[in-house]
Amino acid sequence: MAGLNLEQLRTSPWYAKLPRTVATVMEPFRGARLLLAAYSGKDLLVIASGPSGLALSGSAESTQAAEAQRKMAATGAPELLADAESIAAGKQIWVVVRGDAALPLSGNAANVNRLLRNMEFAAITVRLDSTIEFAIVARGRTGDAARHFEETLRAALTMAAAADAKQAEMAALLRSIQVRREDRVVRAAVSAGGDAAEKLLAWLTP
Repeated sequence: MAGLNLEQLRTSPWYAKLPRTVATVMEPFRGARLLLAAYSGKDLLVIASGPSGLALSGSAESTQAAEAQRKMAATGAPELLADAESIAAGKQIWVVVRGDAALPLSGNAANVNRLLRNMEFAAITVRLDSTIEFAIVARGRTGDAARHFEETLRAALTMAAAADAKQAEMAALLRSIQVRREDRVVRAAVSAGGDAAEKLLAWLTP
């Protein structure tokens, strides 16, 4: 699941600096306040919320599933919805993925699916205020799974910093990302302002 708080993004001081790709995604939803996308591994459902209510876009199967999900939420939200609700609060951009999800990735990016296999979920959030705050949180099925995720994440950040070594400010920003593990939960976060924030924004949304 992924969400965009379009209303808050439009009033963010960083809105004018968003990459063109992000602006292109937002353009068809000019009248919407919130945008939610759900991917089952087969079908994609997009829900836009605005002054006139909800608008759904997707296959007949996905829209029927959305109605079933709404009924389930009335008696108790599924675990992923509960995780998404707590993680998304106060964030303009967020993504939550189940560990057993099969993301449509290829090449080296396909390693993400193998990394997530032993996690209950993983999430990425971005908050755009006076600064830009980027965070990752993931919960392992076991303590060993969480430790492996932490070690892999640290290695990936080290490699990314080395790859950006010619851009000293960006490399320093990547090295400043704080990674910590508490039992089965791994968290990583970084905050930046000014020119460093612009570079971080460009790095997050190429």
